[in-house]
Amino acid sequence: MIPFIIIRHLNIIFSQKIGAGDKKQVNSLITTSFVTAVLFSVILTIILEFALPTILNCYLFS
Repeated sequence: MIPFIIIRHLNIIFSQKIGAGDKKQVNSLITTSFVTAVLFSVILTIILEFALPTILNCYLFS
């Protein structure tokens, strides 16, 4: 849920910067958004890979 809140707020800021014609800030926001999405995905993947055996045991053998 937290990533969706972050994305929503970034969209508001992104729209304001486009409207103001600030191309440098728009490029910076795009880069920041992309890097944040990639890092979040990598971290979530690592956590789920380590938690997978526990998750499967809970649901398969309950």
